[in-house]
Amino acid sequence: MGKADRVQIKLQFEQKKTPKARGEGPTVPDPMPEGGGVETEADIKQILMSMQYSLMKIDGQINALTYPMDSMSDWIDKHEEHLDQVERRVS
Repeated sequence: MGKADRVQIKLQFEQKKTPKARGEGPTVPDPMPEGGGVETEADIKQILMSMQYSLMKIDGQINALTYPMDSMSDWIDKHEEHLDQVERRVS
């Protein structure tokens, strides 16, 4: 496999990545633009959108971590109730 083949494979791999993996997505504008740091309304909206996007990602990660615990807790409660019923029938 020559260098050209490796470069082609790497390009194909990069193209298959998700936008997040490629580093795309909302970006925060330069806090000190050439105009001396005066932010336009569009800059502020872009910053807020970027922050909102980041918070949504964090919220999604928290939900992904806590969902299995919630469902496991429900599963345990259901089976504890069943065991209680069996114990009452036996005694």
